[in-house]
Amino acid sequence: MCFLRPLSLWSVLVAGLLISAAAGAGEGVAVGFPAAGTELTFERSVNGRTTTTTWTVAGGSTFDGQPVYRLESGEDFDLYDRDSKSWVASRRHGRVKRVTPHNGQLNGPLYVGKEWDASYLYKRRDGSQAEQQRTWKVAARETVEVPAGRFDAFRIVSEGRAVTLTLWYAPAIDFFVKRTTEGMVEVRRVLVEYRAASGGNG
Repeated sequence: MCFLRPLSLWSVLVAGLLISAAAGAGEGVAVGFPAAGTELTFERSVNGRTTTTTWTVAGGSTFDGQPVYRLESGEDFDLYDRDSKSWVASRRHGRVKRVTPHNGQLNGPLYVGKEWDASYLYKRRDGSQAEQQRTWKVAARETVEVPAGRFDAFRIVSEGRAVTLTLWYAPAIDFFVKRTTEGMVEVRRVLVEYRAASGGNG
């Protein structure tokens, strides 16, 4: 009996730790979006050619009837779905590319090991379109260093036959701090400066 009591206590402790770990994994971190007025400056490299652009969060609006968050830089914009915070559309040099309903790159709450599928219609700037399917996975939670500083981030990956997409979403700023495209084209986008809004929500 003296031998069984410590064994039972040990079993209870192990079971409690396993239940806590499982519960913790399922809770995750909510996905947000920067408040209106926030400014994010990104350096973007495409096959070695680099440009730097400052984006201002303009808050909420609609696009073809879909509620979106809007980032603006002059006449260019990036749009993100209000529910999922995933990318919807971009305008560059007067031409728009978009996906319907969104590309599914975020799916909160986030925790390491979470995996999900996304299906969407991709409409290119030249007017052509194609059905796309991607699987996204939270591969790790890690510290990433970019010119704007060091951030605790979720590394989210989608590996495709032609292109692999990776983004580092930082809960501290409710946005990604780094994003890469590897494959047929090499694209790297990193945060070089972040200026929080003075107040209010997006």
